Amino acid sequence: MNGIGLMTTALVAARERLDDATQNLANVQSGGFQRRIAHVGLGPGGLTVIHERDSSHGPLERTGRALDLATAGEGGFFVRDPSGAALLVRSASLTANADGTLADERGRAVLGENGPVRASSNATVDAAGVLHDGARAVRLRTAEGTTLRDGL
Repeated sequence: MNGIGLMTTALVAARERLDDATQNLANVQSGGFQRRIAHVGLGPGGLTVIHERDSSHGPLERTGRALDLATAGEGGFFVRDPSGAALLVRSASLTANADGTLADERGRAVLGENGPVRASSNATVDAAGVLHDGARAVRLRTAEGTTLRDGL
């Protein structure tokens, strides 16, 4: 590889590291955010970048709302986006829609083991991901090993 080619890959690597740093800085206050780390190495084609997600977790902030959920440790819980896809999220401020469907701040329905969950505003969620609403209990769809915290 010639010097110009090597310098081109160095510029691309520097831009990718700057992109990661920008995203990390923009999301530093986002609940449950995991930063990305860029590792630069020299390969046969010049400098290459490998992106890694930092699995350490920042502090959780108490909000006092029973339906503000955050993931403590690994995992998360699932919501359904408008296209119907199930997405794993690590934190959300939940409310009951007009029809009683529990949704996050973006309006995505929270999923239980049997589809969207309905709940009142008095519902609570325990660390195992079980929603308690009066005498009714519904398990949220969570990733394996998830521990949830409410009021955060």
